[in-house]
Amino acid sequence: MTQIIKSRKERANFTIEQKLDYAKLMVNENYSNKKIIAISGAGPSAVTRWKKQYLAEISGQTPKSSKAK
Repeated sequence: MTQIIKSRKERANFTIEQKLDYAKLMVNENYSNKKIIAISGAGPSAVTRWKKQYLAEISGQTPKSSKAK
């Protein structure tokens, strides 16, 4: 009997600067989330979170209990 093992995609680690650069591309240069996902290799939820956090920060909000992810 052959067992099929799905390997997990290795998690990419991004610096704060990289995340900020990608968020700026989405907000300031109108890059789509899909384009950033393709460029960076990050997952859709991470890219959405970076953009949301960047928009909150430029509007003067600071995350209360969460660190920049």
